[in-house]
Amino acid sequence: MKELVIGGRKFSSRFFLGTGKFASGELLKAAIAASGTELVTTALTRVHEDDAAHDDILGVIDRSKVEVMLNTSGARNAAEAVRIAKLGLAAGYNWIKIEVHPDARYLLPDPVETLEAVRECAKLGMVVLPYINADAVLANTAVAAADDRVAMAKAFGLAVQAAEIALKAGPPSSRATASATSPMDIFK
Repeated sequence: MKELVIGGRKFSSRFFLGTGKFASGELLKAAIAASGTELVTTALTRVHEDDAAHDDILGVIDRSKVEVMLNTSGARNAAEAVRIAKLGLAAGYNWIKIEVHPDARYLLPDPVETLEAVRECAKLGMVVLPYINADAVLANTAVAAADDRVAMAKAFGLAVQAAEIALKAGPPSSRATASATSPMDIFK
């Protein structure tokens, strides 16, 4: 599969995994391993380093193999997203996924506010991935809420690989009319 390069880092997998909704750090760790992902995203509010009352999700991630990207989940405008990003940057995290969705019911990104937040975070020198259509696949709930989360993580990782192979194989050229799969001249 063609490598994806973001912020100078090369990724052999185009599958990124969200860390929300996993019942435990150990389950997350197993899902990361099964999926082959090299980048995970987590909400800053879920980071609880050295806090016995909360599961330390960052503690189960091998940072030498997997990049951790904080996200601005919950931000309703660019200013809120940038504030969250600055907190992450102060904590030593340079990668940020910008999520700006003013309507919590539908979680659709606001393109204007997202663009403004991306510009501001880029000025800060951060590696910024906006919550829009991108050149990779990010999944969270579909994996974290599956009956077998580890198997689903592996399935997503393999699906992304399959899509890349299919893209390289090249789909047939488009036609204005239908074409039978079996040659019609055999009946003549």
